[in-house]
Amino acid sequence: MSEGPLSAQITVTRFGVTSGTASVDYVTNDFAGISNCDVVGGNASSRCDYLATRRHVALRAGGTSKTILVPIVEDSFAEGSESFTVNLSNATGANLVSPATAIVLVNDNEAVDGSNPIDQAGAFVRQQYVDFLNREPDSAGLAFWSNEITSCGNEQTCIDGKRVNVSAAFFLSIEFQETGYLVYRSYKAAYGNLAGAPVPLTLSEFLPDTQQMGKGVIVGVGNGKFNWKITSRRGHWILSREFASARATRLLSHRLRSLMRCMQTPASRQQRRSATPRSLNLPPPRQLPTWRRVRACYGVCLKTES
Repeated sequence: MSEGPLSAQITVTRFGVTSGTASVDYVTNDFAGISNCDVVGGNASSRCDYLATRRHVALRAGGTSKTILVPIVEDSFAEGSESFTVNLSNATGANLVSPATAIVLVNDNEAVDGSNPIDQAGAFVRQQYVDFLNREPDSAGLAFWSNEITSCGNEQTCIDGKRVNVSAAFFLSIEFQETGYLVYRSYKAAYGNLAGAPVPLTLSEFLPDTQQMGKGVIVGVGNGKFNWKITSRRGHWILSREFASARATRLLSHRLRSLMRCMQTPASRQQRRSATPRSLNLPPPRQLPTWRRVRACYGVCLKTES
């Protein structure tokens, strides 16, 4: 496919028995690492050339195919053709055929380095849709927000201000607040910030959950189905094994760190008697070499945490 403001389309096809439901996970991958965007090496980069995508696709009974979309990002560098992969995994209701990988080849549309496409109003607005909403823009939205910028004519101060306002509007939009920012708030509420970081989750956690939460959702389109979709997906996501596993691991780690900070403060005899691994949602004592010390300070730590 050619580099430009569009999405790569990859079709997942099911053969054989299709009477039941089936599902599969997919994720993009590349070998560019942390290379600069102007490096010529044949490897596309999720930092420069396409949106890292990780989602779950499901087929209903009788369904035989689904199309995967991966937004391509146009840059100003002449890099030659570059590729990335889309890998399938965790199939249920079907077996994966080897190799379960598709190679996406993006052909460069520049012979020499040129101007940055993001300086154009349309490209700038499209990037807001891709970055905040993880989808291609609807035609009405693209026209509206592009006009916000082009209405300034050639007055650069006005253009700069409008670009800031347009980007802020995407952040404050209902669609982002109830997809990407909802994921952020949910992680924050579930287990606080990461150790030594001011945020509750990593980009590799944020992107797939946000993309899955907002899949097929467009505010103002579909006769009010937006809230139903978000509410339904929120429930499925919170109950998912990935979120539950991460939540249990982080809560345990957070609780143990809190307990260790209290180790020097003894608890009362009654607090020591009432404390058990089960009451604290901790592993059995044999997995906690310091359980005696944990139990001794449990009552004080509980008061500290509350």
